[in-house]
Amino acid sequence: MLKRLACAAAIVLPALGMAGAAQASLIGQTVTCSAEGGLFGEECRGPTAIVGPGAEFEIRSTAINGRLWSIDLDADSITMAFSRGSSFISGNDARVTLGNLFWADAPGATIVGIANFTSVGAIGVGENDITVNDNSITIAYLPRRWNTGNFISFDLVTSHSQQLPEPASLALLGFGLLGLGVAARRCKAT
Repeated sequence: MLKRLACAAAIVLPALGMAGAAQASLIGQTVTCSAEGGLFGEECRGPTAIVGPGAEFEIRSTAINGRLWSIDLDADSITMAFSRGSSFISGNDARVTLGNLFWADAPGATIVGIANFTSVGAIGVGENDITVNDNSITIAYLPRRWNTGNFISFDLVTSHSQQLPEPASLALLGFGLLGLGVAARRCKAT
């Protein structure tokens, strides 16, 4: 029985050591927001926020003194929802840029695209209106008719550079290799 347990540990521990870091997440990171353009002087309320539960940013209008959009960042996705009753606005294009999008547990990750784009009633915002940079996203939208609850959402697609394993992973790998060596030696001796 002990021999089987040692052989199982010798197989499992190296696999755990090679597993690497957890899935990349923006939770807990400080991100930035800037807005420009728009007919009514859109601006981000609060230039920085820490990603957590609920909306991190509001896009407000200085002209009508009210919130237009809320922006909620999750671990690896963004949702931008219209939140002001009903509105018909025509005019200049507006842009929102979310920056400093770094992952705590995968610092070498960069944004290479978006996936799973969804739009519900948000006329004037499409997948082609989203520009991706390494660690920022710019959303361009043409003011049109919006109603409360209209939104866009999408996932961030990242690319991970080659990183050195973290010390805990190296320790697990070492113990796994040691266990494999001991198990092989015992199997050879019997």
